Amino acid sequence: MAHSRADLLALVRDLPDEVMDYQPHPDSFSIRRLLRHVGNAEEWYVSRLVSPETLPPEWEHDEDLPLFEFLEMERRTAQARLCQLTEAERSNVLYSTVWTDHPQEPWTARKALRRFLEHEREHTAQAREILAARRRCLLAGMTAERAGLMWQLIGLDEKKLTNEPIVKDWTVKDVLAHIAAWDRWEDKTMQCMLAGDVPDLSAAQDVDAFNATIVAEWRDRTLNEVLAELQAARADWVSWLSSLPEKELFQRRFVQGGDWSFPGCLEVQRRHDAEHAAQIATWREAEKLEKGTGPKKVLLAGLAAARHELLAATALVPLEGRTSRRVCGEWTLKDVLGHIADWEWLGVEGLRHMAAGDAPQIEHVTDFDAWNRDHVRARHEQPWKTVWNDLHGARRAMLEVLGKLNETDLARSFPSPWGSEITPYSWTCIFLSHDREHASGLREPCE
Repeated sequence: MAHSRADLLALVRDLPDEVMDYQPHPDSFSIRRLLRHVGNAEEWYVSRLVSPETLPPEWEHDEDLPLFEFLEMERRTAQARLCQLTEAERSNVLYSTVWTDHPQEPWTARKALRRFLEHEREHTAQAREILAARRRCLLAGMTAERAGLMWQLIGLDEKKLTNEPIVKDWTVKDVLAHIAAWDRWEDKTMQCMLAGDVPDLSAAQDVDAFNATIVAEWRDRTLNEVLAELQAARADWVSWLSSLPEKELFQRRFVQGGDWSFPGCLEVQRRHDAEHAAQIATWREAEKLEKGTGPKKVLLAGLAAARHELLAATALVPLEGRTSRRVCGEWTLKDVLGHIADWEWLGVEGLRHMAAGDAPQIEHVTDFDAWNRDHVRARHEQPWKTVWNDLHGARRAMLEVLGKLNETDLARSFPSPWGSEITPYSWTCIFLSHDREHASGLREPCE
């Protein structure tokens, strides 16, 4: 029992209030409620073995105690009362009729002690699952804002992205270099704290100086170099965050008088992306910049960000619910991903025609709802693995076709199957947007 309680407290004692009160679903327990339940249950187990009048008096008003004081008091007094069991109470089969809907249930001291262990271990695992769900939610929020940032770049030509200032004297390229630098800084700072070292917080203490230095360092680099660094900085940081044990990711961390708990740092960077995406959107609107054909590297980065957003949202659905839980009307997650794969294969077919110099000749779709229903029905009996592999196969095929197109090819105009002009660039953006649309729907319970 002592080891079991130590394991539980090591996991939850230093959690911020926001994490303690987080519920993966509206009808699920938070960790705070779960811990109260553990303590109350242990009091109840003792009450199966002894007369109510012999229970510790401290239990009468235990809900008034702060949570961890309650857990300490409950375990101390429960253990003391168990140690006072008589030989008969330790040996007899007992049938308690108080505080139960099952007075016929037999209890022994051995059974009660076993329940102490099993119940706490079960809920320690549940607390770990809640923390894992919270991690997935945090990462899904970060990937969503990054995809939103990249969406604001779609359709802008390289001159607009690299030469025209959008805020003070910063161009979009400068903003992206600045964002990448802060991702790198957060990654380095967190790893320093995890190692038990004192981090260098001078950048956070003089933000303007840090920003000016970074922008100056990257100003003469190409847009492609900045985009590569933006993607690499985030990928490296997220990979490290994903590898952290829950206890390390969520514990409170106070450095130089400030709260540097990791979830808060992630939220800062999420808002940072959103802030700069909003700046770019405001600039685009003020300049009345329409979506045209932009650099291929930006398009590929946008595609990757949107797919990361979709996969992070997919991870929010528990494994056991992938093929049964309804996440989009009547559709399960498997249905949604099969639907995305089906449309992406249609997109690949169209791109292949355009790459060959022809208008996109694809399966004729006039009734989109009927087409969707028919294709979801056709995938109904397919196993999860088949749908999952097909989703990734369609994306690999699309990237393979895009790899053969240069920027002149991407801008070439063709008649659309639906009666307007379309370019390979704008055609590809349809499927980028499709990923984002369904990722947003999958995130709704988390948000």
